[in-house]
Amino acid sequence: MMLIRRLTGVPERFRDRIQSPPFGFFATLYAFFLGFAIVTLWSNFVNVKFNVTWEAYSLLSSYRLSQSLPNSEKFRQELVTYVKTVLDKEWSSMEKGAMNEEANHLMESVWNRFQELKPADKQDNPIFVNIATTLNEARRQRLSRGLALSGNLYEPIWVIIIFGLFTTMFSLYFMHPEQNIIQIIFEFMVLFTLLACIYFITDLDTPFSGLVRVPADAFQDVYQSMLALR
Repeated sequence: MMLIRRLTGVPERFRDRIQSPPFGFFATLYAFFLGFAIVTLWSNFVNVKFNVTWEAYSLLSSYRLSQSLPNSEKFRQELVTYVKTVLDKEWSSMEKGAMNEEANHLMESVWNRFQELKPADKQDNPIFVNIATTLNEARRQRLSRGLALSGNLYEPIWVIIIFGLFTTMFSLYFMHPEQNIIQIIFEFMVLFTLLACIYFITDLDTPFSGLVRVPADAFQDVYQSMLALR
């Protein structure tokens, strides 16, 4: 903005034509949308993190419950292989915005192994039902994890954010064409804060990539617990 002013200057007919009250109303309204986006995405980020933890420990519950059923070794091995695949392959794949096909096939294989556990003894039916519940919960949270990869902020909000950024720069350019050190510092503060907020929003929109992302700690803990229970 400083370079453009020096190279082109501000035409005299544009000087002092932008009044601060309308700009103040616009800035307040724009700040509301930025705050709305940040609060919405942060709430979604916390929910995604909770769902990942719930998914991982649902798998651990399935593993523990199956230990009391006969011939369940293959089922538990499939669970361990699935969790290991999520850690080694799917988490890095989610950083690129896609789920891992191998992990998806392994989840189906886990369900096939589970069907083989249907007990002949009716006393084991409650355990079988509980495993079905925890596995179904894990599948549901896995689906939720996949949906979170595609972005979590409505497109019209992005239009408002981008439009507001350029409008703010346009307004600052024409509001005070006579530059001084205080005005330069003021414009730097405004633009730095604005760009930082937009970057934070962009980063939060994809909870499995960027600087602020959901870690795989829950799956790592579950994997270690499964190995210890063998």
